[in-house]
Amino acid sequence: MYAWLGSNLRFPERPYEYVGKMVIGFTVSQTGHVRDIDLVRLQAASKRYVISVFKRMPRWKPGFHKGKPVIVRYYLPINI
Repeated sequence: MYAWLGSNLRFPERPYEYVGKMVIGFTVSQTGHVRDIDLVRLQAASKRYVISVFKRMPRWKPGFHKGKPVIVRYYLPINI
């Protein structure tokens, strides 16, 4: 996942404006699709870009509980 993000998440022109930590929350559905993307800590100008990158993320393996797929919420910290 970090390798995919590293090759797909590119910040334009002035990288020094984006230095710091961002925390991204998202849900992985029972089918493995990423949805309900929420940026907990990030500059407002960058939010649309990061959400668009996360929407292109490949399917995940869904979480399982007692042998059945379940919805799982993740919070992912990323340092820039």
